[in-house]
Amino acid sequence: MSQISKVPAVDSAIQILDLLAASPNSLTLSEIAEETTLAVSTTHRLLAVLLEKNMISIDPSQKKKYCMGSHIFQLASALFSRQDTIPIFHPIAEILKHETYHSVYLHVEIGNRVVVIAKTESSMAKVSNIYIGSTYPIYNSATGKAILSMHNEEYQRDYLLNVLPKRADGKNTLEEMLEELKMVKRLGYATIESEKISNLCFIAAPVLNANNRPIAAISLGVPAEQFEPRYIKILSGHLIQATRQMAARLI
Repeated sequence: MSQISKVPAVDSAIQILDLLAASPNSLTLSEIAEETTLAVSTTHRLLAVLLEKNMISIDPSQKKKYCMGSHIFQLASALFSRQDTIPIFHPIAEILKHETYHSVYLHVEIGNRVVVIAKTESSMAKVSNIYIGSTYPIYNSATGKAILSMHNEEYQRDYLLNVLPKRADGKNTLEEMLEELKMVKRLGYATIESEKISNLCFIAAPVLNANNRPIAAISLGVPAEQFEPRYIKILSGHLIQATRQMAARLI
């Protein structure tokens, strides 16, 4: 049973922003209402508030259509300006892309999710819908597990107790996850066979600072048909080398 939100208006406004961010084109009121399953009157009211706050705007090239607003970009710019990893990432990602023929993504931990803040796409890679700003749960993504594995067990346990879904079979998901994180730390990388938003499999490794703390993670998106143990092992060598090069430049 889904949990009833205490602030449905906020949830609905975020739903609209998520839709506009993911859409390649500006959208009309009726299109937004249809896609979000919100009432037209509710959608109109929320759009008016978002317009007032500059979170969205009217598309200047198409009247009565909405797109992302300037304030969203101001907030994003403020966040990205603090990410000194991005300019270091790109030249390293270019090399990794040519070594592996896969697209390369840089993620950081924000709250209880990991966020894509930069990417370098390979022309030979499978097309995906991963964009800058895509987010994934830390506990259920390769990059999230790579980052979480480098925190101490007390941090891992406290975090997982708050976010792990309960299993109907009564098995101890927490202990299984802690064991998996220990394995990820030993290997130096994490994998996940598919992330629904992208239809790709991922391998990811953490980027560590001078104190051996995770500050980011680099991942590779790999088609499922190529995601086999022997090939994963080859990719892991290139990936870990890339994260070490990035860490060295950040020190």
